[in-house]
Amino acid sequence: MPKEIKRSILLVLLSIFIGGVDLLLQFVGITKQNTEYGSPTDFFVHLLIVVVLLILIAKGKNWARWIFIVLIVLSIFPVIANVFLVEFKSDVVGAILSLIQATLYLLAVILLLQKPAVEWFKK
Repeated sequence: MPKEIKRSILLVLLSIFIGGVDLLLQFVGITKQNTEYGSPTDFFVHLLIVVVLLILIAKGKNWARWIFIVLIVLSIFPVIANVFLVEFKSDVVGAILSLIQATLYLLAVILLLQKPAVEWFKK
């Protein structure tokens, strides 16, 4: 497995960890729960889908890579818009964590589209 895929998986896992930290901060009252995104149910459904896709990506399933890329690309713009239009007004810490997560996901997608990763999935 090329280092680009390993790094992509690590970035996604780091983003999930940050999401878990944000969820814990919501429970203790440091950050506010965003009504559009960020409920515990959303987090665990997201976790399940992403972990399954990561496992399939690690096994070399090109279709899983494309599903992951499409899901991230389709969801990243509404998430970023929500951060700037809603979250920054009421929860700066949560907004910063969301932007970090979005950045990590975008970097993961870029790594999955690098030449060594693309070639590995063709095998």
